[in-house]
Amino acid sequence: MGYDIQDLEPDEVRWLRRLNAGETEEMPPAMAVRLTELGLARATLEGIAITEDGVRLLGSAEE
Repeated sequence: MGYDIQDLEPDEVRWLRRLNAGETEEMPPAMAVRLTELGLARATLEGIAITEDGVRLLGSAEE
């Protein structure tokens, strides 16, 4: 992962935070694809989940 939270669009950050909180029911499919392409989310049998890189990125934003 070669980017920082500031490199993401505000909407991407908002959805990443919601994904981290388990709020994925209303995520637009295009956003799920975008976060997956960035390596911040991954497809699961239940839907979409945040990756370790996504969690780290959010954690670095709060430091």
